[in-house]
Amino acid sequence: MVTSLRLRLVETTSGAERGDATSTRRRLLEAAYELLVERGYERTTLQQVSQRAGLTTGAVYSNFANKLELMSEAVMDRWASEDLSQLFAPDPSGTIPALRLTEHLARHFARPPREEDKLVTEVTAASLRESQEDSPVRRRVFLLYELTKAAIAAARDQTVRRTELSDEVIALATVSFYLGCVTAKALGLPQPSESEALTYLNTVAAVY
Repeated sequence: MVTSLRLRLVETTSGAERGDATSTRRRLLEAAYELLVERGYERTTLQQVSQRAGLTTGAVYSNFANKLELMSEAVMDRWASEDLSQLFAPDPSGTIPALRLTEHLARHFARPPREEDKLVTEVTAASLRESQEDSPVRRRVFLLYELTKAAIAAARDQTVRRTELSDEVIALATVSFYLGCVTAKALGLPQPSESEALTYLNTVAAVY
C-alpha cells in the first residue's frame, strides 16, 4: 500500500509522464514554473505560459482546466519530486525503517528556504480563494496524509507502541508539522540545524 501511494504522490496528479521531455504537457509545466518564480501567481497569465512554452493558449486548455490547475500542477509536481521522492522508500529488504520518517522530517525542518516554499504557499492560497475543493494542492496534501498514515502503521510493527494515539492522529500531526515548516520557510523564519531538528523530533517521537 505504501509503495502504491508513494508512486501516486510523486507523479503528476492527472497521470505519470511518458518520459518525453518535449511533450506538450511537460513544456507547459516547465514554462509555468519558470514564470511563477519570475512573476508570481497573480502576475502570470496563461498567454505568457503558452508563449514561453512555444505553444498556443489552446494547448493549455487541452491539458489543464484552468490557470489554477496548471500553476498548482507545476508547483506540486516540483515539490513532490524534489522534496518527497525519497520519503518512505523501502530499504533493500522491502521494509520501511522506523526512523525514516523522523530523519526526513528533521532534514525538511532544517533545510534552507527554497523558491518552492513560497510557491506552494501561493498556490495553496489561490486554491482557497477560488474554493477549489478538488485542486491539485488538496489532492496532493490528502495523498501525503494517507501515505504518512500507511507508513506509520507499517513502522509500528518495528517499535514498541508507547501511546494510545491512533495512526490517524499521529499522521495528522506529522503532516501539519510538515506543511507548517513550508509556511515558516516561506515567511523567512530562522531554521534549526539538522542535529537540533533531529533531537527535537526524536524527543517528540519517543512519546509515540
